[in-house]
Amino acid sequence: MELLLGLVAGTVLGVMGDRLWSRVERIPRLDIIGTVFKGRDGDGYSFTITNHGLTEIPPYTIYICNPNRGSIALFTKDKKDIQLPEQKVEHRCVMVRDERTLLGSPDFYRDRNNNPMNDAQRKQFTFRLVLDNSDKVIYENKKIGNTFVKVFQNARETKNVLLMDFKDAMALQYKYELWYVKALKKGKALCVKLLSFMVVSKRSKKQ
Repeated sequence: MELLLGLVAGTVLGVMGDRLWSRVERIPRLDIIGTVFKGRDGDGYSFTITNHGLTEIPPYTIYICNPNRGSIALFTKDKKDIQLPEQKVEHRCVMVRDERTLLGSPDFYRDRNNNPMNDAQRKQFTFRLVLDNSDKVIYENKKIGNTFVKVFQNARETKNVLLMDFKDAMALQYKYELWYVKALKKGKALCVKLLSFMVVSKRSKKQ
């Protein structure tokens, strides 16, 4: 009887483990590189997204979202099929052509009723990847969303996509890291802070 119960329990745990691992495999692992480009069709912004996951990703679209503005899709992509593991896909948004802002470039800082947003509303933008065959969000990032809108609005006013400082350029990047790599980095930073505190405390006692 005990042997039978053990076999049943082992089978159940095995099935649960397989299902859990299957879910882990489906979690998107992405590198996102945002940059400016100058080309024959005009100047603008692009995001190159690399799939570092273990499985393919169904076709998706980049949306810039704000609860007061809605969701806006600006980017075209060089591949419309599924994205295989380690495959890169470039998403481009042409904004300025012949030193003129394109007519279709939206004013992100106005709400659905075309009223100017306040400062709090302007900080609610989110960069999202949404599957084309459903409303499922596979990735979102508020830092990238708010930074992109900031540089986009600046280009809209100045008609120059190159006016971006280093801080904003770095904020448009995201690199996937395994959880234990992140934990090691956090542990290292904590140790550095602790050692610095001990050194300062020791100097204070001597004085």
